[in-house]
Amino acid sequence: MDYTVKSKLELANNFVKEKRAEEAQLILKSIDINTLDFDHRALYLLIHFEIKLLIGNYDIKGDLLNLIELLKENNSVVKFAKAKYLFGWLLSIQGNHIEAREVLFESYLNFKRHDDIPNQSRALNRLAYVQFQIGAFDDAINNLNQCIAINKEIGRIDNVLTYTRNLALIQFRMGNYSHADVLLKELEPSVEKESDNAKCHHLLIVGIINAFKGFTNKALAIINDPLIIETAFGREKAIYYEYLGLIYNLEGKFEKAIEALKTGIRFSSKMAPEGDLAYR
Repeated sequence: MDYTVKSKLELANNFVKEKRAEEAQLILKSIDINTLDFDHRALYLLIHFEIKLLIGNYDIKGDLLNLIELLKENNSVVKFAKAKYLFGWLLSIQGNHIEAREVLFESYLNFKRHDDIPNQSRALNRLAYVQFQIGAFDDAINNLNQCIAINKEIGRIDNVLTYTRNLALIQFRMGNYSHADVLLKELEPSVEKESDNAKCHHLLIVGIINAFKGFTNKALAIINDPLIIETAFGREKAIYYEYLGLIYNLEGKFEKAIEALKTGIRFSSKMAPEGDLAYR
């Protein structure tokens, strides 16, 4: 195995962890998969499937299940756990939350067996989402708090920000607007250091929480921030129109609400028709 190819795969893997899908994809395009041994081919495919999930291309089920079987036969426990994590993520996007819960829990246990702490927290984060969707609110909140604590301990502030926003979303959807607001305000000193995509995501959540607290004018000003208007695409663009429609609805501007929500549906139906675009 060429050292350069190994380095490229490691870099691409780091990019997908940071949700930098386009950059990871460019690296994979420079690698000939036919030259790779089994372990590195498996890593290539895991990165490839995660890129697909990040960009909203979900036609991967058959190939992903085939990889899971191969990894199981070859006793590649950590890669098997990662493949299960991706499959659980796919199931959650498709709205199959009960099966997703079982798959993600299996992934978590396998990561735990190998003391893979960063990936344990990723699996717990995704598990928290499906737990919330099936009404296990306390379990979801406990798992997210555990994710946040783990990542503070290992110094992954980027993940702390992501998981805290996820916790704020859950609190918001439970009607705990003030609690969600407090969580987001705690993040503000660190948000400026994040990517434009993450900043857009943060502003959108802050905006919709303000709207449901009764401050619709403030909410509109927040979500119409030039950063969102000029740079948001994909997930963030779909969330923008969904939240814009919800704000107009709260204001009683029903025709504008319908138009914005229809636009949001057009974006989201291409990416996660049964899933939740705002949760990371």
